[in-house]
Amino acid sequence: MTITASSLAAVNGATVRNEQFAVEAQVIPQKNVIIGTFDEATYTSITPNVPIRVYSAEEVGAKTGFGFMLHRLAKYAFKPGTVETWIIPQLEGGSDPDQATGSVDFSASTGVVAGEIAFYVAGERVAITTSAGQTADSIGSALAAAINAIDDLPVTASNLAGVVTIESKSGGEWGNYITLAFSLLDGEELPSGVSAVITPMSGGVGTPDIQDALDALGTGDGQNEKFFTNLIHGYGAETAVLNAISTYNGEGNTFVGNYKKEVARPFRSLIGDTTAGSAGLSAALAFAANRRTDRTNGMICAPGSYNHPQEIAAQAMGVMAVTNSTRAEEGYIDKPLDGIFVGKIADRWTNTYDNRDQAVQGGVGTTLAKNGVLTLQNVITFYRPADVAPSSNGYRAMRNISIIQNMLYNYRLNFEREKWKGITIVNDTANVSDATSREKARDRDAVIDDLVALADQFAAKAWIYDASYSKKALSVSLRSGLTGFDIVFPVILSGEGGIFNSLITFDTSIAILNAGGAA
Repeated sequence: MTITASSLAAVNGATVRNEQFAVEAQVIPQKNVIIGTFDEATYTSITPNVPIRVYSAEEVGAKTGFGFMLHRLAKYAFKPGTVETWIIPQLEGGSDPDQATGSVDFSASTGVVAGEIAFYVAGERVAITTSAGQTADSIGSALAAAINAIDDLPVTASNLAGVVTIESKSGGEWGNYITLAFSLLDGEELPSGVSAVITPMSGGVGTPDIQDALDALGTGDGQNEKFFTNLIHGYGAETAVLNAISTYNGEGNTFVGNYKKEVARPFRSLIGDTTAGSAGLSAALAFAANRRTDRTNGMICAPGSYNHPQEIAAQAMGVMAVTNSTRAEEGYIDKPLDGIFVGKIADRWTNTYDNRDQAVQGGVGTTLAKNGVLTLQNVITFYRPADVAPSSNGYRAMRNISIIQNMLYNYRLNFEREKWKGITIVNDTANVSDATSREKARDRDAVIDDLVALADQFAAKAWIYDASYSKKALSVSLRSGLTGFDIVFPVILSGEGGIFNSLITFDTSIAILNAGGAA
């Protein structure tokens, strides 16, 4: 039964309907998607390139193989905290076998004394003890057994007459970046009599086609339909991979990919780099020089670190996600990275401000060691077209992209409210006298009212520098045929503070005090 304007029978009718009356901006939940390979031999039931929701690194290990690429990425991505996370398992690319291998040769050891050997795989410690007179073969066997006993490690090991062969669990280029080292912490050293020669990991071949995983996120107007805000992957600085990610998300300052008007769900992504010394800075700048219109990807440099570069990038993405889940506008300067080696002083080109400034101006993100802890500094994309002034380059800062994600989300959310469903466009809603018709009648001023309210909300969240400019400069016009509105809503993003250029002046004379004045 319906109570209408023509109803006559007495009734005390009452019900409820939930409607959002006021414009309100909310911080969208950050959401990570991790793309990588898995233990194909064990987990044969996995269908590649299908997203799977996960809740912890341990669950990823249980589902895809402990120590394999997906688990390792998840382990570091979850370190800063938990946000909604999905994985997309991919089959390894390239020829078989394609695992990287390295070795540790103890065969020259003689006269060994009791002590402890601290061995590191991708920055993670494996410790064994030695006894007096121990043979090279038994030392090798002990190290191989200790490595194999730690499921989380990205390698397996075997010993033959004191030569320990180490093999990456995951195939492909990934394994070439797994470091092997001894005695990284102060006070650690090989026991007397132990001789060890490390052969670095190499020989990993093959990279999956990441396009298959990207397409699994949605295509056409359904791109990135779950609105992942951060994409993590294990494929490093592979140009084909980065090109595919950049193209999917949207290249340049254009309305394409995830920046398409019908989509409006952009994400961001990072790769890591650990190349040491001035050569590392030069190589990073040269790489960035070829990606000037890439507003999606960025490189975070931790020169000389013994951790896997993509695991460093995964943790940096985790820090960004956790930070922006609370405050979309918060930057990442001085955010610590957990369990990441800072590298030797001589290897860290990031120790010099001029180097860091050159890197940032060249499209390369940086870190800085503070009290032995690696901290994030400028986390940026490669984006820096020649025709865009640095002061107007909004896509440069990853923090800005977080704000953009939130503004797009809230803007679309506002105009998808019930208030704007099934509307009728009129010149002036004041002229619509019928109460029922007025519920869905909208004019240009109604649109402006919501835009003004959005500007105030964005300013209240510190997403934009000031609401007054947006209110003055916004433009709303009717579309031909009264089919809708054409809207231009300009905003000036709030700034990411990081520079304090101070000068403290001093004097040793107290004459100014005796004079009773001030300089």
